[in-house]
Amino acid sequence: MPPERSFFEKAVLFSLLVLATGAGLGAYIAKQEGAAAYAYSGGDHLIQLIFSSVYLYFFFRLTRRGAEAWALVKQEKWIAAYWLWALGSSLWSVSTSLTVVHWIALLGTGLVGLYIGLTFEPLEQLSLIARCLAAVAVASLLAAIFVPSVGVAQGGAWQGVFFPKNSLGRMMALGTFSFVLLAIDQKEKRWLNLILAALCGGLLLLAQSATAIVVCLLMLLLLPFRKMLAMGNRLFVPLLAFLTIFTVPLVVWIAMNSKSVLVALGRDSSLTGRLPLWAVVIQEISTRPFIGFGYGAFWSTSEADRVRATIGWAAPNAHNGFLEILLALGFIGGALFLIGLLRNLTFAVRAVRTGNRGGESWPFFFLMFNLLYSMTESSLLSANFILSMLFVANSYWVVRATREEYAAEEYATEEEESAELASADSLYCEPAEV
Repeated sequence: MPPERSFFEKAVLFSLLVLATGAGLGAYIAKQEGAAAYAYSGGDHLIQLIFSSVYLYFFFRLTRRGAEAWALVKQEKWIAAYWLWALGSSLWSVSTSLTVVHWIALLGTGLVGLYIGLTFEPLEQLSLIARCLAAVAVASLLAAIFVPSVGVAQGGAWQGVFFPKNSLGRMMALGTFSFVLLAIDQKEKRWLNLILAALCGGLLLLAQSATAIVVCLLMLLLLPFRKMLAMGNRLFVPLLAFLTIFTVPLVVWIAMNSKSVLVALGRDSSLTGRLPLWAVVIQEISTRPFIGFGYGAFWSTSEADRVRATIGWAAPNAHNGFLEILLALGFIGGALFLIGLLRNLTFAVRAVRTGNRGGESWPFFFLMFNLLYSMTESSLLSANFILSMLFVANSYWVVRATREEYAAEEYATEEEESAELASADSLYCEPAEV
């Protein structure tokens, strides 16, 4: 069992996660030097200092459970391999100093994820994240009502305590789903969770972020699959085959009618400029296909300026998590990430199918949320970001749960064998002497 967490430790973690949502940071950055300038630089020094101090605190917390932490890192070797490759990219980076700065932040992000994955069970983690999102939702509501110059963007879309509005949409999409999931799992707090889900859902709509709305709807549609995953193979396999037969034509129809679908969502056929951006980014990736431009370095280069000039707008990143990884770390880094992802996604499905502690579906759903969002946003393993912390945390937790399950099965097998041997010994009798 994990050691008792002090109030101070809980408060520090809560504050860090709220900060890592981006709440307040975007407005601060925009006021100080402009969001675009921040995105292309090493970041604000005050923000770096705050994050670094908290990361150092959790590093010392982890040292108190060093053996367990190290065993888990070795068990989930792919995250460590990705981190080391990101550090190694400083050797060929187009900006070594930026790569080192971003990598230190990435390391701290990973340490917090390791701490959460080692210390929190899924239901505890979900409750903690939901409280953080409730806090920023209430703050965003108050900002939009009482300080509209901060809380409402040009054009009328709400951004709350975030900047830009898409950041509010992303967090409220996660908040809506989290509270719906809690409403299902916590009967005693169902009405409170439903009210908070409605608050997050309302802010999601007011943010007018099409990506966030679509991802949230897809996640809610995935909820019924939780029971399906828990079914035995006799029911699970045929049902999965049936859903595949139903889903494939739907995906084909959407692809063939993509323009109509995008218009219905209020977006143009270029996905608000993303398709031209992706085409140019893919060309840049082809110039350094195996090793990339160095972690966190590309968007400060002259090549990035050429990309922006080509597409005609100031893109701060690739707006796709997978392309961002390939751009930074090449196909080698992408392969390290993909292998670990598929392995841990398999473990997450296993946790849902065999779980008996409550909340085991959260890692699976969160990994799916992050993957869906990464199709149009660069949210995979970004430093100092809550989704990256949770991605690492859930990756470590599913490995820990799988390891504990295997250990329990081995123990049960040994106990059965011991019982059988004892039973055989009790039946054995020495032959009577003649």
